[in-house]
Amino acid sequence: MSPTFRNCDFVVVDRQEWDLNRYVVFYVHVDGDLYVKRVQRIPGAVLFISDNSLYRPFEIPLKEVEFRLQVLGRVVNSMNLKRYD
Repeated sequence: MSPTFRNCDFVVVDRQEWDLNRYVVFYVHVDGDLYVKRVQRIPGAVLFISDNSLYRPFEIPLKEVEFRLQVLGRVVNSMNLKRYD
């Protein structure tokens, strides 16, 4: 999710919020992998978008969401914890 988040960033997740009708950043579990992505519900699917242009958007059809997606919460804040020795 660079440049929004950088390597070693600590993210704060609101586990009470998982409404996919809002276009915000979510912490999600998709097909066994964990992601921090912008999530947008579109007609017939849920779209996952990275702020890093190296990663292409991907989508999950709505009929597969129940089996492939677990929303763990909305990312509400972050801070960089990288050590500079």
